[in-house]
Amino acid sequence: MDNSRPYVPAFLKNIDRKLLLNNPSVWSARTHLVLYFSVLFAVPLTLLCILFYTDARQNNDIEILIGFVIIIAIVGFIFWLIYLLRFNVFKRFGNWEPWDGLRTFLLYFISVLVIVALPFIPISVETFTANRQFSDVELVQDVNELNINANLLEHDRLPKQWTVDTFNIFKQTYEVVTPGDTIINTDIPAVAEYQPHKFNITDKELISRVEYADSTLKINDSTYFIFTLPNYVYVSPYNLDDETAIKKLGKKEMYNAVIKNYTKPDVTKLTARMKELKNKYASSGNDYYNGYDDGNNSFETYISKKYSLYAINNTIERVAQKKYRWHNDWSFIVHFMYYATLILSLLVFIFIHSTKKTFFLSVLVAVILVIITSLFIVMLGSNLKSFFILMILYFIAFAVIGFSVSAAKTRTVFQGIGLNFFLFALPIMPFLLTSFYFESIIKNEYEIDVYRSKMQYYIYAEIIGFILLLILIEPLFKKLYRNWYSLPQE
Repeated sequence: MDNSRPYVPAFLKNIDRKLLLNNPSVWSARTHLVLYFSVLFAVPLTLLCILFYTDARQNNDIEILIGFVIIIAIVGFIFWLIYLLRFNVFKRFGNWEPWDGLRTFLLYFISVLVIVALPFIPISVETFTANRQFSDVELVQDVNELNINANLLEHDRLPKQWTVDTFNIFKQTYEVVTPGDTIINTDIPAVAEYQPHKFNITDKELISRVEYADSTLKINDSTYFIFTLPNYVYVSPYNLDDETAIKKLGKKEMYNAVIKNYTKPDVTKLTARMKELKNKYASSGNDYYNGYDDGNNSFETYISKKYSLYAINNTIERVAQKKYRWHNDWSFIVHFMYYATLILSLLVFIFIHSTKKTFFLSVLVAVILVIITSLFIVMLGSNLKSFFILMILYFIAFAVIGFSVSAAKTRTVFQGIGLNFFLFALPIMPFLLTSFYFESIIKNEYEIDVYRSKMQYYIYAEIIGFILLLILIEPLFKKLYRNWYSLPQE
């Protein structure tokens, strides 16, 4: 151990020395150094992002910085592996204290997690900046105001007529219930003067159409009029109001506010307010883009171009994307970080406890199994249920091979590969079993309640899988690896 390294502070050198003398298995994980150098890199990176990503409205090329950080993280991971593998307590038959197997795996997991988390710093700073500059309610209020003001200023240009389509049910298996607030009984709106389209559909299809209709009129049990409003909404960023009490106003709310209950506005005041909102959401780059000039002379195109609503919509959508990135993509981000960390930690743990030959042959066998399994499923036209059954059978075979180590007389590569696969597959088995269960009993997985139930139980299964790994890694896998590695080679 080199204690003369100038880039390591004295307190960390003392910790390093004490761990080496008193707990070499913990020292060999070098987690304390990983944490120190990660903080040393993360702090200036965060300050750099705060300095440069000051405007949430701008379209930053953050992907370039993320790519650079990924390269640094990969280099850091390689350096950690080099130091980690310089001293292997397990293979040198060093002193192991109780629960050292669990402790070292957790240290590997923490080290990898810290390295994997580094590329997420830039987007975290972007989210922080966007939330600091714009509140949730503010964005929704501005969007509604932009749409209402544009409609009020261009009231004479707006089409006032609804379109109507006739739908006849030719197959009735469900009771069609129209929402009470969308049924028109006496006050029929002005309808465009053209022959309405007529469609023959099933009642199940009609239910979907009624749900999203602007208004519905039931003529009899088999005939429905569905009315459609002109689009009075020009600025409508995606997922803007998911977490706010105030919601974006839709076409129907705009119709009621601007057409049905129209009041002549103060044009000068509204025009000034529109310029103010335009300047508020103006930024560099392509933010004054006003849409393609495709020759479309519709009222929507005219109004959007006149008030720069295309550009404003793009800017607000950009801000919302940064504000809600963690909320909208949290499941993907958390699962990516978890599985990347879990896989790399298990690979490191397996490499530490296996011979080099067994480890790389395990990787080769895994590739061959993936190819063979894929060909088998494709050739037989199997479904997901068959795939899950095959994965469960694989796991049972790996478990049998892994347990056979305890009665073995010699160390074989075959048993080592089986033990490696047994350990690697254990934390994902609860997830596979849960998936097999849902695939076996659920007929319509696209129903929203069924989907939410599945996602909830998948998360439970992943948590159980990780807990199961932590429980068994010391009393089971540490002993199996110890027995296997101490056997005379075949």
